[in-house]
Amino acid sequence: MEISEILKQGLGKYVNRGKYNLIHMVGNGHVVKFKRFGGMEFKPFSEHEYKIAKALYSLGISVPKPEGIFNIEHPKTHLIVPGFVMEYIPEKRLIIGGNYESALWSREIKEVRRHGFDPFDSGTDNVIWCPQRNRIYLIDFEGWELPKGYKI
Repeated sequence: MEISEILKQGLGKYVNRGKYNLIHMVGNGHVVKFKRFGGMEFKPFSEHEYKIAKALYSLGISVPKPEGIFNIEHPKTHLIVPGFVMEYIPEKRLIIGGNYESALWSREIKEVRRHGFDPFDSGTDNVIWCPQRNRIYLIDFEGWELPKGYKI
């Protein structure tokens, strides 16, 4: 089913929240991330994060598969806001230490840098561990920039 059709069914259960964002399920295999407060004025931020995620995903970096930016109804304000839709990852927050998961994180960050990205704000708050897939995922790219000359 197309993402736009899934979104017509409305938001699913609340998944998580960050300092500035809320994340809700949409359909069975996706989540939508949107600003906790505000409206369409935040569309450039959502679009920027989507572009970074799309570039990283296309390079084989471990990120949730980005699907696009879609207008959604905010569950509290009922305003139409931009939402970044991506693959749902059953998660467990990663705690950086001397363990296997940390080695995976380090490998991904090295690969990100090799492609010219500056992984701004790539600490443990922006990494999730999916034990079911034996894989880590980098998340939250709002502060990242595309490498100079990079074309999407």
